Amino acid sequence: MTGKPASFLPLLTVWLLAAALALAGCGPAPGDSPASASATRSPRPGQLTLYPSRTATLTLTPTDPATPTPLPSPTPTPRTHAVAQGEDMFGIAWRYGITLEDLMAANPEVDPNLLKIGAVLIVPASNLPIPSSEAPTPTPIPLETGRLRCTRSADGGAWCFWPVRNPHDFALENISALVRLADQDASNIQPLQAFLPLDLLPPGASLPLVAYYPPPLPEPFQASAELLTVLPNPAGDGRYLTTRLENQQVIIADDGRSAAVTALVSLETAEDTAQRVWVAAVAYDSEENVVGVRRWENTTAGPLAGGQNLPVILQVYSLNAPIARVDLLAEARP
Repeated sequence: MTGKPASFLPLLTVWLLAAALALAGCGPAPGDSPASASATRSPRPGQLTLYPSRTATLTLTPTDPATPTPLPSPTPTPRTHAVAQGEDMFGIAWRYGITLEDLMAANPEVDPNLLKIGAVLIVPASNLPIPSSEAPTPTPIPLETGRLRCTRSADGGAWCFWPVRNPHDFALENISALVRLADQDASNIQPLQAFLPLDLLPPGASLPLVAYYPPPLPEPFQASAELLTVLPNPAGDGRYLTTRLENQQVIIADDGRSAAVTALVSLETAEDTAQRVWVAAVAYDSEENVVGVRRWENTTAGPLAGGQNLPVILQVYSLNAPIARVDLLAEARP
């Protein structure tokens, strides 16, 4: 060979060897795929490289099929009551915690003065509030109270009488109490509200708060009572009219189990007219315990005009001891 110096060949060999090694470093490694090889290459200037990332997706949560569906509130179902001997509509209404007017409205074909034994009456649901099991707030108006007595009735229930007296020189109204009846161990307590037979308690007057417990009841049982509400009646508010009771006659049966009561009720002011007249009859035994309560109403007698008299005729029965006397108290509202 001519034209090239001998030292040029070694230099050319070294250059070719370096180029071969450089090309080998740019190729895929043994066992690598073309895709992994391309992923290791450096991007060209201006080339956009995409990288995977987690993106939140909306997942719909199905409704739990076990979720309970609210049921509609039950509608109060009227009850029925078969009239027993010695019962009247007032006592039946009182037993179920409803007014005499509601009981008569549910039984328009029944004459309350000709109630027959065995007659079936429709008893509408009571609208009285359910008493709370918590202790009531003490009333700011004190009353004189007697002994609470609960006596079993023939049907297995119990009547509870709690006498109260108004010691003030002003009238009181909206008087109520919470009676609690429990078994001997006080493990099963049944609270019930008690009310007076009249809305108004005049100064110096006495009336019993009354509550009826239907059967079944524990045997034996114990009872306690607390005043719930006592409000003063504002003088001259016009919601009550002054009444008079005259010609009062009480005939007690020989066995003392009942008493026939008659009287005349009138208004003191001739210009007044009372649309509602109530007369409460309270029977006491020889030890001054309340043994029976009745209330007469002018439902069938009509309004009471000033200057007129309404005859009051009623029968009151004893739950246990013989009747020694009967007290009457009247109330009238325009």
